[in-house]
Amino acid sequence: MPELPDLVVLVRRLGPKLESGAIVGARVREPIDLRLLVEGDFGGLVAGQRILELERHGPFLRFGLERYDLVMHLMLAGRLRLAFPGEKGLPHEAFALDLEDGRTLSYGDEKNMGKVYLCPRGDFSSIPGY
Repeated sequence: MPELPDLVVLVRRLGPKLESGAIVGARVREPIDLRLLVEGDFGGLVAGQRILELERHGPFLRFGLERYDLVMHLMLAGRLRLAFPGEKGLPHEAFALDLEDGRTLSYGDEKNMGKVYLCPRGDFSSIPGY
């Protein structure tokens, strides 16, 4: 699991770069890390949603969207990368969010140990340990 200071730095650096930006699409390459706690297709559910906030809650990162929360527990090998067009994504990319400004937020996990949950906004009851 990333250490607490690593998560704090992620929130501090990524938050201002993502907040108020909209997700225009998503690609899922390795669904094993992704858990949908709402009905539907991940890409369809997150497309058009604005990222309102990013915060740390214990070992979790919570991306507050307009209708949903995207909650990540990176575990040992989970990684995030915010890339500009033309830059390489993460090796072992599980999924990527395409943002309205052309950047991509990628989540990768070579060990497939991380957990990423998409849940109704504010309903964390189905996320173990949240």
